[in-house]
Amino acid sequence: MTTTVMHATARRRHHDPNQLRLLVNGRSYSGWLEQRVSCGVERMPRDFEVTATDRSPLTPSSITVEPGAEMRILLGDDPVITGYVDRVRPKISSGAHTLVISGRGCGQDLVDCSAILPGMAIGGSELQADGIIRPLAAKFGIDVTVQGDISLAGAVPQFNINLGETPWDIIDRVTRWAGILCYEGADGNLVLSRVGQNAMASGVVEGVNLQDADATFSMDGRFSDYFAFVQSVDQFSQIGTQGDVGHVQDMTVPRYRPRAIISEQTQNGQPIAMQRLNWEKARRIGQSQAVEVIVDSWRDSAGTLWTPNYRLPVHIPSLKIVNQTLVIGDVEFSRGEDGTHAHMILMPPEAYEPEPNVLQAIDWQVAAALPGGAGKES
Repeated sequence: MTTTVMHATARRRHHDPNQLRLLVNGRSYSGWLEQRVSCGVERMPRDFEVTATDRSPLTPSSITVEPGAEMRILLGDDPVITGYVDRVRPKISSGAHTLVISGRGCGQDLVDCSAILPGMAIGGSELQADGIIRPLAAKFGIDVTVQGDISLAGAVPQFNINLGETPWDIIDRVTRWAGILCYEGADGNLVLSRVGQNAMASGVVEGVNLQDADATFSMDGRFSDYFAFVQSVDQFSQIGTQGDVGHVQDMTVPRYRPRAIISEQTQNGQPIAMQRLNWEKARRIGQSQAVEVIVDSWRDSAGTLWTPNYRLPVHIPSLKIVNQTLVIGDVEFSRGEDGTHAHMILMPPEAYEPEPNVLQAIDWQVAAALPGGAGKES
């Protein structure tokens, strides 16, 4: 296979819906020897890697892509990644000349960089989760898309940030407090959503589009009894509820297996601790039913690319999975000498629910009254 170069606006005579196109500086590159695109609800950001080969190892590559360049990845006409080229690796040997290009979505800046913010606190302005996240993302040219109703948690309280934290660290804390997912979309912007609000037009069916499947039904990560404990981590006082505050059982675990959950916080003690307890139980049940599948197409019956956080029906009788509805947690689109495949990780919705947390705030009046006068940094 050789790489084809054309202007991004050029009309293609033969359209391949499974052709990966890399758009950089007004040029469109396609015809890869190998290609991989990965995205998911627990993956930040999206990433890709493509390998090109030239007709002759002595011929200079026709690909003029530089690290740091803005790029888009399209599968057919559908965008899947908007971001930047990270690395360009040319390789030569006695009989080959290849070029490996890799990159990530715009969200890479939220993950790699430090958050430089005035003061040491954020929130407390009656803004909901998206209102706190938008200005953090906007500093890096990233917008926020909200899917469905995410307003159930209410206004984000003021909480402290730590020097050196990344914007993604802060966003992750806010979204976990709000009980919502945050992941990168195909346009490079952030998506805020609850678990599994949308559905694919079709799913994974043995004998139809399934090529390979591996199901894991586990008990080693599950427990019969979950006990919640609250332990204050307030560095200036030990105010707050301490000790055992709750207990739930998983009656489907066949023997006594206790698990203590320590909820380290200074406020909202028992409610958050119980939320953590129920989340721990539900998530472990969900993750004990993981299914990895490889299907023969990148798209469902309506021509839509398999999309993270979408529900789909799964019917694999040979693995004792009969007409279940699971959520796509991760999808990898690949194409090479062995054909075109989509590798997906599927689990029940509970497996992807975010971990509840409380946003900690330091009482600066208490801090200032301590010996030595530890006060708020200016």
